[in-house]
Amino acid sequence: MKILTLLFSFLMLFACKSEKEAKLDSFREKRYTNRAYEGAPPTIPHSVEEWGRENCLSCHEEGKAAREGKLAKVTPHAFQLSCRQCHVPSVSNSQFQKTDFVGYRLTGVLNKVQALSPPYIPHRLQDRKNCIACHLSESSPEILKPAHGLRVNCLQCHVPQR
Repeated sequence: MKILTLLFSFLMLFACKSEKEAKLDSFREKRYTNRAYEGAPPTIPHSVEEWGRENCLSCHEEGKAAREGKLAKVTPHAFQLSCRQCHVPSVSNSQFQKTDFVGYRLTGVLNKVQALSPPYIPHRLQDRKNCIACHLSESSPEILKPAHGLRVNCLQCHVPQR
């Protein structure tokens, strides 16, 4: 009986894992729609002038400003004040021509050493030292929120993939 219970537990673990991986894959695909390539900063999805602000941190420092039912994303690097040095406006009426260019994407995620090990960090840490900004802010997608709640020393358990 114990063997059956153990076998059932492992099957449930792998079934849940594949469902979560499918959700993560879907999230990653949506996430890349506003980036030129893997690791590129997101484009600005709104007109800066339209919002009447040149100071990005007035909305993005704490992520509490909302418009059209959406909260502003919290910046993971509020100490850097030259936002438009890396982030460029997303323009739909562009002068550029369509191409078949496909941005570089990482292939796969490293396997865990053990099934119950914490997940690897699948992105670089440069300019992303504030894990809470993306994973625990009010505007964070549910798929990025950890099940273990607010623990602030993420690197104690999670290690970068590359």
